[in-house]
Amino acid sequence: LPTCNLSAITCDPAGDVALIPASANAMVDFQLVPNQQPDEILAMLHAHLAERGFADIAVERMPGGYPPAHTPHDAPFIQQVAAAGAPVYGAPLSPVPAGPLPLPLQIFAERLGLPIASVGLSRPDSAIHGPDERVSVDDLSRHALLLGEILTLFAQG
Repeated sequence: LPTCNLSAITCDPAGDVALIPASANAMVDFQLVPNQQPDEILAMLHAHLAERGFADIAVERMPGGYPPAHTPHDAPFIQQVAAAGAPVYGAPLSPVPAGPLPLPLQIFAERLGLPIASVGLSRPDSAIHGPDERVSVDDLSRHALLLGEILTLFAQG
């Protein structure tokens, strides 16, 4: 799913609720899908703001951000990674076609022609990227077993 997320808003002066802010900042992040490129999306954001009379808003691209990468869910590599979950979790992993992964995976997928997969470790209550992000030791141990299964599968060819 392509997304545009408002990640943070700050204003100056901060902390005084009785004043109209003199300036404000917003942090926006985009989760891209195949055929979207970061520089093109940035240009579209500039155009969108200008068309609506907000050309005076400064937009700065922050460090990081990568083009999307994708391997079809029915690719043999993805099926092998999914199968590695059975010995650990009692069932194969369920591939998800895309995720919010700010990783430079396109280097492997597009430039080197390699299939890619990411096997995350979280539960809905893990508070991912929050100040209280957490994972249980049991989940961490099982994830280590999963990674071992994946490596073993590929070592066997």
